[in-house]
Amino acid sequence: MARISGIDLPIGKRIEIALTYIFGIGRAKAHSILTRAKVDFGTKVRDLTEDEVGRIRRVINPLFSLCAPSPCDDRSLIRSLTSTLRAASFFSPSRCLRCKAIRHRRRHRRR
Repeated sequence: MARISGIDLPIGKRIEIALTYIFGIGRAKAHSILTRAKVDFGTKVRDLTEDEVGRIRRVINPLFSLCAPSPCDDRSLIRSLTSTLRAASFFSPSRCLRCKAIRHRRRHRRR
């Protein structure tokens, strides 16, 4: 079983599909990762050699540099992304929230 970025990839799936189990990697990014790592898209995870797994890891690790000090896993990546989004929404609230507040103020004024 291949373990990449803290995720156990499913053995029976093709590697291009199995990489999508990692948070933040979709089909397009999986294709570009496999192209850079020079691994065939149709290879099953169980048929990967240690050399191929190592090449995939070397390509993926720089992509997840948000949690650089510790080994990157899904939880720490999601945590850092949500904290970044919360900080951004705190400093610049979205227009929808302001419109909703105005609508409620107008509604309560009429009563």
